[in-house]
Amino acid sequence: MQRLLKLRLSMSLQEKTCVRKRRANQKRKVGKKRKGKRKQKAKRGRDRKRKGKQMQDRPRNQEGTRKAELRAEQRKTRKKNLRRNPKRNRRRRRQRNRGRRLQRNRRRGLQKNRRKNRKQNPNQEGPPLPPPLPPPPPPPRKLKYTARLS
Repeated sequence: MQRLLKLRLSMSLQEKTCVRKRRANQKRKVGKKRKGKRKQKAKRGRDRKRKGKQMQDRPRNQEGTRKAELRAEQRKTRKKNLRRNPKRNRRRRRQRNRGRRLQRNRRRGLQKNRRKNRKQNPNQEGPPLPPPLPPPPPPPRKLKYTARLS
């Protein structure tokens, strides 16, 4: 408890979570090295969580099942319906792209929104910037060499 209190005072939130995760990982690693019943139990719990993923990883299991066949059929009909109804198709595509766009922006660290905010209230982030420098003057033109008449 004392150690956590010390953490709370001196560090930022990100650092705290980092330390906590590291400690949790260390504890988990200790458990992994022990063989026997305890390890089996721990593994069983973890596998139960991953059950859905494992099923997806192995499509062989569901190749001939009724569920898989139904799913294939639904996929076909969905494709047909998409072809049949261009207006709904367009709307659906727009929504899908919107979702993707939002995700992308979220992944970019919301740069877009930050930029917008900065435009609205420019003095929010630190002191104001100095005025931009004027463009440098163009270099002087070189005169072409002409032969002197003698």
